[in-house]
Amino acid sequence: MILSSQKFVKKSKKEKKEEEAFDGNIWISDIWSRTAMVACSLIHVIFIMVIVQFSFSSTFGDNIFLFIGVMKMIGMATAEITESVFDDKLLICPTLMIHELMESIVTFGASDFLDFLVSYYVELGKKLLRILFIF
Repeated sequence: MILSSQKFVKKSKKEKKEEEAFDGNIWISDIWSRTAMVACSLIHVIFIMVIVQFSFSSTFGDNIFLFIGVMKMIGMATAEITESVFDDKLLICPTLMIHELMESIVTFGASDFLDFLVSYYVELGKKLLRILFIF
């Protein structure tokens, strides 16, 4: 993650010189961006691991459509929050792609094969509609 954060956040030419705040603190925006990206990625990965583990429980299997809808809303809120923090689409794309992949993986936690098929096609339909009408 640290190496990928160094690739995503390049040093700008004007930021090579350290800037000093009024209270004497040194502010280096590149290091802040890298550290924030790594911290947000770690928090998001831990959250996704918990959700994937929860998806194989019987509670999730009984209410799969409710939890998929809640996860979609959480994903939209996470995207808005991280976009407002970073102000850079390139930094949040890996995290959003991991969340999209997680939304597809949790359909395996359905209680039976019919629920799996229905939840898979609902997820596929949502993605197709989003691609057609939103982008």
